[in-house]
Amino acid sequence: MTDEEKLLKALKKLYKEDGELLKIEASERSIAFRLGIYLDELFGNEEDLSVDCEYNRKGDKPKALVMKRYTYPDLIVHKREIHKDNRMVLEIKSKAKYDVGFKHDEEKLKAFTKEKPYKYKIGAHIFITSTVCDIAWYKDGKVKKRDFYTINDNEFVPVDRHLTKRDLRKAGHYLAKFYLPKSSRGADQWVYEIGKILSRGVYRGKTNAYSYTIITAHMI
Repeated sequence: MTDEEKLLKALKKLYKEDGELLKIEASERSIAFRLGIYLDELFGNEEDLSVDCEYNRKGDKPKALVMKRYTYPDLIVHKREIHKDNRMVLEIKSKAKYDVGFKHDEEKLKAFTKEKPYKYKIGAHIFITSTVCDIAWYKDGKVKKRDFYTINDNEFVPVDRHLTKRDLRKAGHYLAKFYLPKSSRGADQWVYEIGKILSRGVYRGKTNAYSYTIITAHMI
């Protein structure tokens, strides 16, 4: 089982065992605490790793990023006091407000998956409510992919890839605001557009090359 699969398994158990926390809109710390328990069952028992909530140490010193005095993530999977196996760093949001907080989480995930000595193997920005669960996956300081799920009887149902950014926002997928381009028309639509342009010979002339660059940027 990959680390990503383990996180999804832990999230599914959170919905099954502690769904009421999401329904009553309990604090993000209470949600992170319960998720940490289920992650510990997968990483702690099987791989002898620690799962810590708001862990604020770098060895015996305060945890900090470049240009930031003190910084600590919501959840991490690691080995304490060393940086040999920094496996996963998570930031969790459960309320669709406070855009500054979302942006701050983005900055932390980029840094914690890129900066030494931390360089966590993967990072995940999670937006979680009783009806949706969205995840932006980070690796080496960049967003690797984005997953949007609708929750139906505790089952994770992937959203229709044709949905636009506006559609996703209306359906409660708040993470789309930060991880999809402003004019997004759905992931599959961009694949179609790229194929159409390439079939016309995209590299002939500056205008076509520019169009290709813009459309490709929406897929990154």
